[in-house]
Amino acid sequence: MQTIRGFVPRTGVLPVALFLAACIIAAGALAACGAATTTGTSGNPPPATATTAPTATARAKPTSVPPLTQAFCQGILSVAQVNQIVDPSDPAVTLAVTSPPDIVTCEYQNAQGLNDFIIAFQAYTGPYPVSASQFSAYAAQIVNGFTQGGGTVTTNTLVNGVGDHAAFLAESITAQGATIKVDSLIALDGKVVIACANYSVGSSPDATQLSDLTRCGQRTVSQL
Repeated sequence: MQTIRGFVPRTGVLPVALFLAACIIAAGALAACGAATTTGTSGNPPPATATTAPTATARAKPTSVPPLTQAFCQGILSVAQVNQIVDPSDPAVTLAVTSPPDIVTCEYQNAQGLNDFIIAFQAYTGPYPVSASQFSAYAAQIVNGFTQGGGTVTTNTLVNGVGDHAAFLAESITAQGATIKVDSLIALDGKVVIACANYSVGSSPDATQLSDLTRCGQRTVSQL
């Protein structure tokens, strides 16, 4: 089980799992766009020419985790853009790119070198199709895995328009005498699971975080 350093930024470095080893859900297949054909005749005039409606070209779904670089991460969110999302009293000052086995991450770190915000990617190998309720449960298991079950999920809301499936989750975490809130967007697109996670929420309400993290998810999917 892969861990990420400094997942809880103000309570020290904890061993936290980003994604669970057992995958229990999968992406739903996109419906193919069929072509519509119409013909017509009327009295003596020659038959009308058959026409075929143009078929929409679907975006190719990712089949593997992308190679991460500073430029790739900045193409999703720059440090300045992340600082519009995180607690202004604890800004990110640098961007680190990590590529351990199985998981790759864009880590936006504060002055203490702890993560304020991450964008993470892992290959998805589970079966599909998957229902909305299955994905919601899967996303909750991922977020619980962040702290090996040490947090409490207080919000779990399905989100439309991000990959094949997405959910916004808020988690309350108590560690080393402090309680913090971590907000995450978990999404599945093709064969890639992504997470946009804010560990420096501060007093920002869920509605604001939902909007910000949804945009992060959409920008991330567009880069895959």
